Amino acid sequence: MLALLWTGSANAGLFVTPDSASTELALGTRLCGTTAGHTAYHFDHCPRYRSLVSRVSEDISLQQRKAREKLGGKPIDVFEQDWLRSSKTRFVLTGIIFRGDRQPFLSGACAEVRLVYRLAGKYQDEGTEQETYLPFTLLLAYEIPGKNRRCAKLAADSLDVKLQEKAWIEAITTAPFRVELNFLNLRVEAPILEKSAGYAEYFMRTLRPKGEDLVVVALENTPDVDRILKSATKKKAYLDWIERNLGEIASGTAHLPDDLCASHAVSVAPFGALRKINAPFSQLPLPNVDLKAHKKIATTNLLLRRLNGMSCQGCHQTRSDAGFHFLGKNLEKSFKFNRTTLPASAHFFSEQSWRQQVTESLAKGHEVPARPFPGNLDAVPSAGSVCTLSTNFEPAGCGDSLSCRHPWEADAPEVNVGYCQLKKAPIAGEPCLLGNWTNRGGMDDALEMVLNTDCFGRAQCLPQKIGFPGGLCAASCEDNLPNSVCHPVPALQKFTDCRAANRGLAKCFEQAATPVSLRACGIDMPCRPDYVCALREAGDETKGGACVPPYFLPQLNTRGHEF
Repeated sequence: MLALLWTGSANAGLFVTPDSASTELALGTRLCGTTAGHTAYHFDHCPRYRSLVSRVSEDISLQQRKAREKLGGKPIDVFEQDWLRSSKTRFVLTGIIFRGDRQPFLSGACAEVRLVYRLAGKYQDEGTEQETYLPFTLLLAYEIPGKNRRCAKLAADSLDVKLQEKAWIEAITTAPFRVELNFLNLRVEAPILEKSAGYAEYFMRTLRPKGEDLVVVALENTPDVDRILKSATKKKAYLDWIERNLGEIASGTAHLPDDLCASHAVSVAPFGALRKINAPFSQLPLPNVDLKAHKKIATTNLLLRRLNGMSCQGCHQTRSDAGFHFLGKNLEKSFKFNRTTLPASAHFFSEQSWRQQVTESLAKGHEVPARPFPGNLDAVPSAGSVCTLSTNFEPAGCGDSLSCRHPWEADAPEVNVGYCQLKKAPIAGEPCLLGNWTNRGGMDDALEMVLNTDCFGRAQCLPQKIGFPGGLCAASCEDNLPNSVCHPVPALQKFTDCRAANRGLAKCFEQAATPVSLRACGIDMPCRPDYVCALREAGDETKGGACVPPYFLPQLNTRGHEF
């Protein structure tokens, strides 16, 4: 079992969080073939980067225009296109990740090595230079060619922390790659959409190099719902594909044909796991097939949960950190209220043991084990793991020391899952607003028929209208609750007023924040959905983390950045 807290070491399992990037691994070198300047502004000489920015700018403009029309003039926070061209922003290599489990999806390749970059910006905060990440991830996925012996050697080297990074860098030298983008396009504050604790929209695309250009390609296993529903031919092809591939769907290795896939995807949070907009396969018909022979997908709901978990939306709204799975190390000059305890999501860490098993099998030339169910319904549970109370799912409890919490009932039964919590009460950070989740589409989704349950002792319910999805039980630090830590929480209006007075970001967090007792968190005790494990003390991972709404961290928000 992994330690309660991530130690912060550069090497851990099948990924590396580099302290710095060499010129060889800089985005300009990898994407453009030549060394670009240090900032995003200097990338303008690169045709591929210009192509990327042009495509992203079109996507941003279209989605933001739709949102403004929907809200009728109410304010939204947006990702600014100029951040991709600014002399104050740069791309930081946050991770190098080996993915041997990707072999079934790669034609003529045996694994992927992924370079993950995040956009970061520098700014002056009352005379002090500060840095923050921005909610924009660019990933280069290198498809490593080879068979049998070469694949086994690469897998074996990947299991050795002394050899892995060198082996990965050598493997990507001549390998083809694709570009994957995921970014927070826009956000609506909680007071405006109180019934859903706000609205955050993430945009995803995949591109491939074609000469000096980057061209859009289909998103893997993400159906184009509108095109399939409008075409009888495509609908039949889709239904036939499901019927022919039940075994591969059950094992998590099925590959939907590209001509049935979308060219972009939008995922939405909070309450991402309950939203039908994040479940594209649930919006399509299913064939009349007998599922009893396939245990993992033995019911319609299980089949849909497996399929949706294979899509881009479903994956990025499964136990993620505000729609992302790999955030990387904290920036050296990032102030303390903007830091996370862990470099990756609960989903990422929960998959590490399985990815290790896959790599060991590849190294020995053995058959690769089946992929875990989305959310690890069939894994050994820990606090924060997905669980279910529904008889439509496989039995997925939480063990003797945990209980399954199921606070929200969704109108889409295939997404009705809960999460494991510690049995010993009181527990800081538990939801206090119970109710029914209604899917109407995007901004109209809402938590309704809300019951405000009593929090324990002198704890109070922090409501959705100030940014706490599902409500959050919190107490004063003097109460010293079990499984809790003391951590400052900013008061929304005080913080807004402070920023309006042009005071610094760090100072406003200090002046507008009140210390409260929040849930403690780490690798073995992840936060519940829609919360992130924030670092308590800057630069000291041993102090542990506290579960807070992710949009309280500037690095996961589009609001208030000035570059």
